[in-house]
Amino acid sequence: IDVSSLAIRNDSLSPGGVFIDSSTRFTVILSDSDADKINSLVEDGSSLFLDASAGYMIAEPDAADSGIEVVVIAEDSASPVATSVSMRSDNTGDRSLAKVGDIVTLTLVTDENVTNVTATIAGQTATVNDAEDADARTWEATYTMSNGDVEGPVSFTVDFEDLAGNVATQVTAVSSGEVVVFDNTPPTLSSVVMSSDNNDPTRVQVGDTVYLNITASEGLREPTATIAGNSADVNDAGDTDARTWQATYELTATDTPGELIFTVDGISDLAGNGGTDVSAVTSGAPVVFDVTPPILSALSPVSAADGVAVNAALTLTFNENIWPGSGSLTIYRAADDSVVEAIDVTGAAAGGWGTQTVSMNPDADLAASTPYYCLLYTSP
Repeated sequence: IDVSSLAIRNDSLSPGGVFIDSSTRFTVILSDSDADKINSLVEDGSSLFLDASAGYMIAEPDAADSGIEVVVIAEDSASPVATSVSMRSDNTGDRSLAKVGDIVTLTLVTDENVTNVTATIAGQTATVNDAEDADARTWEATYTMSNGDVEGPVSFTVDFEDLAGNVATQVTAVSSGEVVVFDNTPPTLSSVVMSSDNNDPTRVQVGDTVYLNITASEGLREPTATIAGNSADVNDAGDTDARTWQATYELTATDTPGELIFTVDGISDLAGNGGTDVSAVTSGAPVVFDVTPPILSALSPVSAADGVAVNAALTLTFNENIWPGSGSLTIYRAADDSVVEAIDVTGAAAGGWGTQTVSMNPDADLAASTPYYCLLYTSP
């Protein structure tokens, strides 16, 4: 073709060694009104010329209307490239997780317009659509997770080609963010233990706080709990995996005495898989709400005993384990009611707390052949 005779508005066109080839990527129509749209046409004074180094080719000109059109064809042998690949789910709690029924979306952005885009997600054929932007560079593939899918990071593949038919290298990894993780296993509570802030952690009285310590098989969304039939405060234990939680409740006078009942409800993992409600401890025993004062069942030396050793300790036996509150055991001389010694119940002279038998040992020996009596002053 004699391209030297081509002209646009009487300007000369100098192709400089370009050629015709059937391998095409795209076609640009160059007319007298479109010359400025071709980047490789460089204005030089009053002439326009084609830069041969750009790899362009000139095809047969086609006369149209009163102007002359030139078809400019670019030679293309390079494969298209994915410049951005990301994955997300429509999970309501965490878009990096998915459960059965959640939709996983794969977004692909390429360096040029592409076609014949196909994808698999979790080994299954995905639905692929152009993102409906102004070009064919952004695509989305979607798949709804089902029971038969493999748990763990969701695998995927994406294949595509450019408009010239150059096939891209298959894409199997995201370029930013994380791959969605598929979770189809309901959570379980591996440990549920009840205790209290009472001196005896297995018992409570009015005003004491009950603790329900919960450990799950995996991270949980915040559960709910009741203790003694009342809503409990539930908080993450402060670790980094949302597996350990604590429910607390302060006992009141209106609560029912006895072994405390509880429930842990609304159990679901971070992906939203629901677990089974729990109402029993996994070790130990439930805390007992105890409103009955202890009863002194035995005393040594017994009341009105004689011949007691001057260095004897006073031993008190109760019907249940007891702990000290505050107060003292005060020993009086019977003859004049004078105080001989006040033994602090929290001091070293008092021992055996946490059992049913408590001993009180005076610092000094008592006088022989002298009557004494004692009073125990305590508060809870």
